[in-house]
Amino acid sequence: MPAINIDTAGIGTAVGALGGLAKDIRAAITGVSVIDATKQAELEAKALEIEAQVAMAQAKIDEAEAVKGGFAGSWRPALGWVCVLGLTTKFLVIPGLTYFGLPAPALDTSEMMTLVVGMLGLVGARSFEKVRGVAR
Repeated sequence: MPAINIDTAGIGTAVGALGGLAKDIRAAITGVSVIDATKQAELEAKALEIEAQVAMAQAKIDEAEAVKGGFAGSWRPALGWVCVLGLTTKFLVIPGLTYFGLPAPALDTSEMMTLVVGMLGLVGARSFEKVRGVAR
């Protein structure tokens, strides 16, 4: 697997700019300095610039994670495949073995079903959020 280098300079710049923006906002709240229209426009421009930098940094992180692939990139797909294999064994393999008169082990799926139902519940909740237009 090739090494993935994430440029953190943009993140550092965004954090530094955010600190400066926080100081300007604190000064505005405490009344130490009065914000005129020009300063307000400058603060809004800084805020937009910071948002753009954060979005670009997140895009770089997302791109780096996408290179890993779905199965290797997360434990959730691996857990899902374990559940699929367990259910396949329970409902297809074991009945097939007993049909042909071969000895088949007993498979307790109580813990696995708890996991499957939980995972399906999370998928259903996320699908509901997507229908409602909730961002990630």
